Amino acid sequence: MVTFINREEEKEVIRESLQALRDYKHVLLRTPIIDFHGIDGIGKTSIVQHIEGLCEQAHIPYIRIAANKTAQEFSQSVIQQVRRYNKFFSDEQPDTSSLQQSIIAIKDLLKRGVVVMLLDAVDPLNRELIDRIANTLSEVIDENKLFVVLTSRKVLAFESARTVARKLSSIALKPFDQKSCADYLDEVGTPPNREVRDYIYDWTRGYPLAIEVMTNAIIQQGLDPRIAANQQPLMEQIFHQVIEEKVLAHLKPSLRDKYQTALLLLAIPRRFNVVIMQELIERFEPTLKRESSIAYINLSQEIIRETGILSWNMLKAGFSIDAPVRHIYLLKSKIEQDGRYLEIHRFLASLNKQLADTIPGTDHILYMREYLYHSAFTVEPLEMSRILEQAVQQIIKESPILFEQFYEEFSQDKDFQEQLSSEQTLKVHSLLYQHRAQTNLQLARQGTNTERFLREFFYYTLKDPHILDQRSHLDQLLHKLNEEDVQIFSAQLFATLAEDEEFKTALGQHAELFSSLVQQLLEGEH
Repeated sequence: MVTFINREEEKEVIRESLQALRDYKHVLLRTPIIDFHGIDGIGKTSIVQHIEGLCEQAHIPYIRIAANKTAQEFSQSVIQQVRRYNKFFSDEQPDTSSLQQSIIAIKDLLKRGVVVMLLDAVDPLNRELIDRIANTLSEVIDENKLFVVLTSRKVLAFESARTVARKLSSIALKPFDQKSCADYLDEVGTPPNREVRDYIYDWTRGYPLAIEVMTNAIIQQGLDPRIAANQQPLMEQIFHQVIEEKVLAHLKPSLRDKYQTALLLLAIPRRFNVVIMQELIERFEPTLKRESSIAYINLSQEIIRETGILSWNMLKAGFSIDAPVRHIYLLKSKIEQDGRYLEIHRFLASLNKQLADTIPGTDHILYMREYLYHSAFTVEPLEMSRILEQAVQQIIKESPILFEQFYEEFSQDKDFQEQLSSEQTLKVHSLLYQHRAQTNLQLARQGTNTERFLREFFYYTLKDPHILDQRSHLDQLLHKLNEEDVQIFSAQLFATLAEDEEFKTALGQHAELFSSLVQQLLEGEH
């Protein structure tokens, strides 16, 4: 049985599906078709092997096919797999296509009971194969006795068969988190040095294939990432085995070299559009220069189609390279060409600032955040702190909608926060929490929904990391508000808040402090 690390959610979906399949007469299989998608080396085949092991344990017939085939080969593979359970099944049926024969074969197997189909490494760009799979499944999927698992580099779309498309669930496989990376290293018996393990996670960001390659190089060749002289040969091995031999192995060497040049450059921005792409190429890789903006659009589509690791990211409103692969390119640039790496960050900071100053609305906030992100790589800490404070104060003056956009995006942007010092991150959070607190206090003063807005005011006030003496600060606030307007900010209203379960949950460890200070205020009134 294959051991999984950091795949609990996927295992639970699989477990529930197989349980429903076994009980098909009484339970509807809610996820009859699942597509587990992600870059090469993320663990897709391990999922297939895991399900295969479960089927063997439970004696469930399964059809497993490496689906990197032609449509004709796919149908023939289905027939061959069915023969494992019915050696008398014959595909020698005159005037019957291989598609029809494979459908007949699956139906023959379903007459005997439930079946699992495992289709590994389906190519999303092979439309003939996608259509063949869709046409096959459309004839057999409605029986509630078939569970289909596919794996692919990108999300699959069965446009030619709506009945299949409606039953398809897509699950993106993510890299390991740091704890799961440590669990994996325990599993493979890596030396327990904590510092080396931290390097492994920092370099690979939990990308399973990269972890395996880096771990092998450390153990078998003694390449210690803490030693500067070892870093370049270690990176060369990771890049060669992960990128060249796996992720881009399908490309001809001449094409691979061309796209490597582009990807090394385009990996430095977290997001880019055609404007940024054109500026970067014409400044840093003039050999890739195109004659027009349309030609750059064509280049982006070419890279998407040929490499499979670049896509348009709706959340980022731009193109982006798959995160685990991007990090390898980023680290390669930093280790091998540090001066150029920093120069590109400076250029991107300046370019994003120009765009932020000229473009309004939500894009203004996107460009501002990228300006700050790239600045963090090259600006001295003291100056960076000043830039951050100035930028946040400027955003606070923007419309409430744009402030909320920045607040939400910064709160979730762990990548950006990693480039800042802990004090810089705390400073930004402090400014954001202060503004949210004051906004809610102003709304509370208007006398409508006072309790609701006060709840938010106290919540964000106590979240401010720069308030060191919270007892004293909160006590002063309660008395000040009570004295300001005893009708609106009454001690009794504070007491009602202190008893509110939702409010207490939100305050967490500060709930008792709030309650005790309100009690003192009530006692003072008497």
